[in-house]
Amino acid sequence: MARFQIPYLVAKPNANGTARHYWQPDKLKIRAIATAGFSVAQVLAEAGLAERRLQDDFNDAARQAEQLNAIANGFIAGTVKPSLSAAMAQQPDAQQLAPLIRRPDLVASVIANYKSSRHFTKLAASTKRDYTNHLAKIEAVYGDMSAKKIGSLMIEEYYEALLDTGHIHYANARMRIFSIVFTHAERIEIRGKHTNPCNNMGLTGTTPRVRFWSEQETASIIAAADRAGLPSIGDAVITALYTTQRQGDVLTVPRMAYTTSHLRFTQSKTKAVVRIPVANLQQISDRLPAALARAQILAPDAPQLIICETTKAGWSKDHFRHVFSEIRAQAAKSCPSLLGDEGAGLPSALFMDLRDTAITRLALAECTLDEICSWSGHSRAGVTDVLKHYIDLSAGFADKAGEKLATYLQREAPEAIGGKA
Repeated sequence: MARFQIPYLVAKPNANGTARHYWQPDKLKIRAIATAGFSVAQVLAEAGLAERRLQDDFNDAARQAEQLNAIANGFIAGTVKPSLSAAMAQQPDAQQLAPLIRRPDLVASVIANYKSSRHFTKLAASTKRDYTNHLAKIEAVYGDMSAKKIGSLMIEEYYEALLDTGHIHYANARMRIFSIVFTHAERIEIRGKHTNPCNNMGLTGTTPRVRFWSEQETASIIAAADRAGLPSIGDAVITALYTTQRQGDVLTVPRMAYTTSHLRFTQSKTKAVVRIPVANLQQISDRLPAALARAQILAPDAPQLIICETTKAGWSKDHFRHVFSEIRAQAAKSCPSLLGDEGAGLPSALFMDLRDTAITRLALAECTLDEICSWSGHSRAGVTDVLKHYIDLSAGFADKAGEKLATYLQREAPEAIGGKA
């Protein structure tokens, strides 16, 4: 969507390379118009328009946008009085602001259909919020275009514009969500099968985050949390480190999921059932009974195993993230690596890194891929994706490989060991 020097004049691309022009005031401008006692519909009606779409010719659209800006500014300043009453302007306002559901092939219609489908409603709440944000941005640009007519060239141009902002991760996420829209268009037979223009477009690669927590860092965080009177932070760290789960699942583990031998619950994102044999793991088996006892005292009726000491309720994600950062800062006084070392290329330790650390520890313990998948509830592809980034990071993999190679050579080719040139 192109914007010009004329305020609120925007252009949305057509499939044939032309553009549609709109007068699109932002929320602050709309609020200012409303505060003055008027509506966008009255501004449009005063200019003889029934909707925000302007002339196709740019010069004509520019003149219309300037006229609309002058009327809006006059309404706000009190120097222009509307010639039409608010009631007379309501019909065009209704036409303009009505949802874009006139045709089922419009991108806005496909998005609405997707958001009401099981493919969207089954998602976790946090995923829905993220998707909804991207879908709104997509609809703002392509909502009134036919999903049938959007091709690879238009998608490539949109992606290039997103990359120009410098936020590669965000641009890639937007295109992945757009791809979901086109996949849904295929599913409801708006587009033909295998015509998704986002497929195989070659998204710009980004350097994956690789951060392995050391045992010292884990111990330092837990000790700092206990000293601060917030042992639930330490409980969450231990739970994440041994269950390989994301923050959202860790904070919502139900206390009924814990027995003296296992921690059993269902992942919110994949619905996979996770069953961790905690009885054999002293660090977590020593921690969880105390966590359960504290939870029952702080919030007897709450379902969560991990309860915030200050609110006496389950942790919200944002609150936990904020307090965790404070505890990490305290722990860093004795363990500086927690805050990272920019010169050494070491990022700060984040709670989300515990998931990858946990999976890597299982691999270092010589668990098979299937065993790690069974333990974590993640797919083989997901576990492999984690491990391929951490194999080079941990010297333990190379050490174990060396031990195995030495054993093999001792058995199969002893002459290869200690031979002289």
